[in-house]
Amino acid sequence: MLNKERLVLYFDGSCEPVNPGGVACCAWRLVADSGQIACDTAEICRGPEATNNLAEWHGLMRGLEHFKKQHADFQGRLVILGDSQLVINQLNKTWRCRKETLLPLMVRCHTLLEGVDWIAAWIRREENTETDRMSRKLATKDPEMGL
Repeated sequence: MLNKERLVLYFDGSCEPVNPGGVACCAWRLVADSGQIACDTAEICRGPEATNNLAEWHGLMRGLEHFKKQHADFQGRLVILGDSQLVINQLNKTWRCRKETLLPLMVRCHTLLEGVDWIAAWIRREENTETDRMSRKLATKDPEMGL
């Protein structure tokens, strides 16, 4: 039962074959303290001015949307980990978000976190290899990529 445990949400994003202007892909995974993977997925996240930052925010947002939908009664702490210093610092309100394409995503993430006991921390890319692999693998399968 995941209700009293800590859940860890890993997220990542990439924009391939070029940044900006490529195809933005994101990935996230929700992991219990026991190591049990509650869910993980990768998705293409099209949007204006596709960038790595847009993909990173989408990864976080989509992971949070799943968390809220599937674990609405969760009583533990949600730990958010990502290798994007920009997203983590903007989520923690250490840095301001001035980019019009990213601001709605940040606002949506803060809304999804209302009433949730959460913390967010930056991790090195080497500690986020699975979500990185998931987002990049999806990018190479997109027919628009020409790969």
